[in-house]
Amino acid sequence: DPDAISRLEAENEALDAEHTEIDKRSYVIPEDERPHVGTFVVLASDGTPKASHRYFSTKAPKREKQSQKVTGGGAEGAALEDALPRSLEEQLAKERRDVLALHIAHDPALALDLTIFRLARKFTGYAAYNDTGVMVTIGELFDPAGVPAAHSTAAQDGLDAVRSGLPCDWAGADDSFSAFMAFRELDETDKAAWLAFAVGQSLQASLATGDRANRFQSELGAMLEIDTAEHWRPSADVFFDKIRKPQILSILGKLDPELPGRYASEKKAALSSAAAKLCAGETIVTPEVKARAQSWIPDVMMFRAAETPDEPEAPPVDDDSGEDQPAIDDADDDQIDEANPAVNDVDQAEAVLADAA
Repeated sequence: DPDAISRLEAENEALDAEHTEIDKRSYVIPEDERPHVGTFVVLASDGTPKASHRYFSTKAPKREKQSQKVTGGGAEGAALEDALPRSLEEQLAKERRDVLALHIAHDPALALDLTIFRLARKFTGYAAYNDTGVMVTIGELFDPAGVPAAHSTAAQDGLDAVRSGLPCDWAGADDSFSAFMAFRELDETDKAAWLAFAVGQSLQASLATGDRANRFQSELGAMLEIDTAEHWRPSADVFFDKIRKPQILSILGKLDPELPGRYASEKKAALSSAAAKLCAGETIVTPEVKARAQSWIPDVMMFRAAETPDEPEAPPVDDDSGEDQPAIDDADDDQIDEANPAVNDVDQAEAVLADAA
């Protein structure tokens, strides 16, 4: 369109004229700077040479000296005239750190307070940014990936109770140092409780055997005489739904040789529910079977010292008795697997649990 082209050319000429007027403004250059200031000749859009509207200096800019402010309390700010080289800054930073570290090394009480303060602050519910320069911290735990939202267990309920009983007001101070000073005012009992809780939160997930085996934690739990059954029970959704029907029947056989025959024809969902109720002590059985069921846990959940011998195997199920044993009806396993992909596609820890069962 010739008219549109004409309008664009006229607009471009108007803008170019406006730009020229702007370039005509005067620049005030100090006399002592003029020998070092210059510009470049550039070509305009029509090929006409013209001076650039920008000026450049060949002299490096001066660095302002950092003034030394003196008050009644002494000098404030740096007295050095120029910025320090990076290598020197790094050297001085390390040497200054060593001076502070030497004094902390001679003050165990302060060192313990700093440690507990850094570990506990993360769990108070307040902002836990680290501007203290103290790098005592709990690293990445590398918990198993793909684990769904944590379900409630007796152990988790106990940890929540401990956490809710700890004082947290000190962490709400305006800055880190104020929070630290408030923390130091706590009773030694409260500090020790915070330390114990924070260290407990630093433990990585582990099992007694398999790829996630951790001998140190197993020995530590054995030293503390931990009975896992008091804090964790194999419920249907947590454990039995995620293993296969023959495995559940095998577990029931360890608790009572008659149970596999009784439940062999049950559907998978009903069998899981029955096994969970039995292990929770909610099923009417003999006192001996109830005691075994309420104390049963998978081997991988145990805390056992290395030299502790394994418990003797439970007596096998007598399938040669005169009574006919019904066949195991596991035809519904495939249907359950399709409805619940986690049965086949469980994470590594759950697979270890199933194998140990």
